[in-house]
Amino acid sequence: MNSNQRQGAFEEQPASQQQSSGDVQVQGEENSTNFVNAAGDVRIDQSNPVYITSENITFQHRGLDEVDPEMMKQIVREELRIAHTEYGDPVGEGLNALTDLMQVPEVRAAVITFRVVFEAACDQIDVVANYKVLHDLLHTLEFQCYSGIVQEAKRFPEDETALDILMEHELILQGLLGEMQQVAVRETIATHEVQWLNDLRTAQTELHTAVDTLNVRCLQRTIWLLNRVLAIQPSRINTNLTGAARALRLTGLTNAMALIAEKLTSVNLDQKKLEQFQEGVEMLTALDQRLAALVMGHDYGCIPVMQ
Repeated sequence: MNSNQRQGAFEEQPASQQQSSGDVQVQGEENSTNFVNAAGDVRIDQSNPVYITSENITFQHRGLDEVDPEMMKQIVREELRIAHTEYGDPVGEGLNALTDLMQVPEVRAAVITFRVVFEAACDQIDVVANYKVLHDLLHTLEFQCYSGIVQEAKRFPEDETALDILMEHELILQGLLGEMQQVAVRETIATHEVQWLNDLRTAQTELHTAVDTLNVRCLQRTIWLLNRVLAIQPSRINTNLTGAARALRLTGLTNAMALIAEKLTSVNLDQKKLEQFQEGVEMLTALDQRLAALVMGHDYGCIPVMQ
């Protein structure tokens, strides 16, 4: 969903709910006031510091820079011991349930209050998702295409079986290139970030020529071009993905959704839809914690951010 499609999804906020600075005031616990600005940030009252917990490990977010690296690694390892969970379906179902619940005026009013948070989060999620797709496609290219081409090159062109397998890899490369090109035209991806697709296009042409004419030099050039892409681009995309994941303020979104869920408990609503929404809030909170652990693990050299 792009920004144009989202525009108009939420009504304009009443002037009485807007701060002079452009911030939206969010009432949290007693004696605590948080703010959500137009960028989707949640500025938390420092009298109520955020805590990151994993099993029995807890530390104050304000002291993050002072945390010992070994403690950080332990936190990450503890968090990642938790079995991998599919977050997408419950979160998606929760948001769909919220959309249905917005037919109720009280629900719609609560959602409109957090319009900027939802829109900013959606934009940031798009950025992360697009980088993640490119990463996964390059991973597939390396292990389901490039490795096989290198292996069959040893027997090409004498072995007919090698020729057949290379023809299959040509189809795989063609399909992967098509998927990457679809991602490359999305508005969150800058043109200069995907210029390496030109190498993949040339590699596809060279591989087709090699198979069609039994040309060893064309096959060697195919391998060289693919290797050049795979030696550089996964690392660059990993860096971009890590930065995008770090900028993804899921905490702001989870805080907003949790406050909405709290408000909805006093409204007579479809209980099934309400339970779906509440489950979505819980799963998004879990995703936020896991993503934080992955980013910290990347920063402290424990793990790659992309899993």
